[in-house]
Amino acid sequence: MKDFVLLALALSFFLSCGVTYGRYVKVSNCKNISESCLYQYHAGIELGKGEKVSISAKVEISCESVGTFNNELSIRSCMQVRDSVITKTSEDSNNDPVPVEKLDKWFCFAQSTSSGKVLGVFYGKGEEEWVVNFKKSITSAFQANYEETAVTNETDSQSKHTSHY
Repeated sequence: MKDFVLLALALSFFLSCGVTYGRYVKVSNCKNISESCLYQYHAGIELGKGEKVSISAKVEISCESVGTFNNELSIRSCMQVRDSVITKTSEDSNNDPVPVEKLDKWFCFAQSTSSGKVLGVFYGKGEEEWVVNFKKSITSAFQANYEETAVTNETDSQSKHTSHY
């Protein structure tokens, strides 16, 4: 009976998580599992006629484990987004920053140790699509190749676009 309860708990956890296609297998813990890095993330868009929208947030990222994702050696990192605000400005008005809700849940990603490419993302099952897409945009900054170029072509669920890092 005890084994059945443990299996049910593990299955319920697995079913409550969203993940891109693939499988992550933990091999070991990170060397400095208690260390984390704090970043300031900022993104902006110009909509036309002088209207601009920008969002900023503090992002804390920590290494969770070392493993493989679809048989490729990778590091699984987790992020916590805090203090996110959105600001909308136009030629005739400047609005105060407005807090953005729903970004504080955990979000993890597996990143290749050889190429730096983000191989997969992991998030709670009930996470809204716009929240997942925003957090994916943060992870994309970690896979940009700064040695060759600071401009890259990216695709999201709505369009293809050029990003400048």
